[in-house]
Amino acid sequence: MIPPASAEQVTLINSAQGRALIESPEKVLVIDVRPRGEYMSGHLVGAQSIDAAVPADWEFRTAELDKDIPTVVYCSTAACSENAAAMLLRAGFTKVYDLGGIADWGPEDLSVEPPG
Repeated sequence: MIPPASAEQVTLINSAQGRALIESPEKVLVIDVRPRGEYMSGHLVGAQSIDAAVPADWEFRTAELDKDIPTVVYCSTAACSENAAAMLLRAGFTKVYDLGGIADWGPEDLSVEPPG
């Protein structure tokens, strides 16, 4: 079951919930917040690469996004995704999900696009 999101707080989800949300019929935005090199080493199928550690790029690229659709962020170990999710809330996103880090996912839950 996917927990409901709220405009007041980030909703933490595990890999099974992430898969259910991403595969739901509802439109979902998925953002990989790692540096581009890490993104290129393997990322969720359909995820956008927006490095949360580059403020100007982050602000520019997220400003153009629909703030009212479910938005899922993830990184390598959950530290960056937590900060990125908080930044999205402050920017007015209303349904922010933190999927944590790739290191914590069950391999059967999420499809990672291999490098290349």
